This record gives sequence, C-alpha cells and structure tokens, in this order.
Amino acid sequence: MKNHVAYYRVSTKKQKKSGLGLESQKAIVQHFSEIDKATIVKEFTETESGKAIDNRPQLQQAINYCLANNCTLIVAKLDRLSRDVEHIFQIKKKLGKLFIMEIYPIQIVLLYPSLQESPKGKES
Repeated sequence: MKNHVAYYRVSTKKQKKSGLGLESQKAIVQHFSEIDKATIVKEFTETESGKAIDNRPQLQQAINYCLANNCTLIVAKLDRLSRDVEHIFQIKKKLGKLFIMEIYPIQIVLLYPSLQESPKGKES
C-alpha cells in the first residue's frame, strides 16, 4: 500500500482559526488518497506566508519524513508549497519520485497544432 504525507498551509492566523482553506485542502488530499489507494500516514500543517521555504519548519519536517520513510508528499495545490516556482522545483528535486506535483488533473491544451495536424501539413 502507498503511504502519503500531507502538507497543508494557510497564510493567516485568521484562516487557521476559521478553517477557511484548511478544511478544503484536507478534503481534497483525503479524496485523492482514497482514489490512489493510499494511506495518509502523517500530516503537517503550517500557518506561514508562501514566499519562502526556509522559514517553514513543518514543510522541512514533512520533506525529511518522506525521505526517511519512503512516503510521497502530497498537497492540494502547488501554491500551498510556495508561490515561487523555483522553490517548488527545489522541493521536487529533493524528493524525486516521492512528490506529487498537484492533485488536480492537469489539462494540456494544444495552442499551436503541429504541422502534420494542419490541413496544409496533411497535404504535404
């Protein structure tokens, strides 16, 4: 069975007290874990800004726990890890396959069809 480690973050103490955002993150993560037939073995929750990752002890503990216990880190949305893409990819590099980028399915939209798919390309 797969083991997940959940990381939740809210930006303000008001959000933490009201449960705004936090409860929805937990519901999303729980739902995904059920679909993925995984168990959430540990949860880390933090009330901090998403600007930096160095001042977030719960995030660092979650990463270290994943590495030590071969668990996959999951988050409801990438911005719960950081608002800085560079930070997200630092975490991804550190965890490798033990990281799920984002729970929501990614939809790829082809903005420019390839030459072969265009009417002109088919004629050539």
